[in-house]
Amino acid sequence: MPAHRVDPDRMFFDLLEGLVREARTERLECAAMMLKSLISALRFHDTGSVPPGFLTVEGWFGLLNHWEGVLKSSQKRQIHYSMSFLKEALKKPELRVPPMSPLLTELVTLMETHSQHQESREAA
Repeated sequence: MPAHRVDPDRMFFDLLEGLVREARTERLECAAMMLKSLISALRFHDTGSVPPGFLTVEGWFGLLNHWEGVLKSSQKRQIHYSMSFLKEALKKPELRVPPMSPLLTELVTLMETHSQHQESREAA
C-alpha cells in the first residue's frame, strides 16, 4: 500500500484541526490542548525559511515546554486516553507520513515519558 502524500499547503492544518475535533468529541481535553498548541506554534513559525509542518529550534523548544506544562496539569487517566487516541490516529494513512508522523510521534513519546516518570514517582 503506497503512503499517501500530505500536501502541506492544503491539507496539513485541516488534518490537525480534524484531530482536535475528534479529541474534543471523545472528551480528551489533554490531546485537544496539545494539538491546538501544535497548530498555533506551526502557524506562528510559518515563515518562508521553514517548510510547512516544521519548526525552528526556538519554536520546537517553546512547544515542548508548553506540552510539558499541559501534561503536568492533566490527570493521569486523561493523559493515558489522549496517548491512546494519538497512537490510533498515527495508524491512519494520511497521518503516517512526514511531517505529520514525526510531530505526532514526538507528542506520544513525550506523553509516554511523562507517564513513566509519574508512575516511578508514585512507586517511590
